[in-house]
Amino acid sequence: MTTGWIKLHWSVKGSLAWSNGQTFALWGHILLCTAYKPQLMRNGRRLEVGEALMSTKDLAKWIGVSDRTVRRYLQEFVADGMLEVLKSDRNGTHVKVCNWETFQRSGSETVREVQ
Repeated sequence: MTTGWIKLHWSVKGSLAWSNGQTFALWGHILLCTAYKPQLMRNGRRLEVGEALMSTKDLAKWIGVSDRTVRRYLQEFVADGMLEVLKSDRNGTHVKVCNWETFQRSGSETVREVQ
């Protein structure tokens, strides 16, 4: 999907994702790849709302770090309560973003003007 948007909550500033450019890029990429509605992937896996299937090797190339570094960052996101790894195999890493619906649900939002 290449249209639409995601919400980025102010609390990200106090999270691990904010700690450096690489973790912020990784977190943003995960959020952009996360299913906003249930969907069936080409490999037959079903993604529920708040889940994503990704390749750590592709993420590493995209961010410009090693595959090992991406896996370490994912483990840190898990330890920080931001992410849950549901399955990891040769088809990719299947993750669930914790509190996805809390931060991404539609409804009445407060618009804050930044000056």
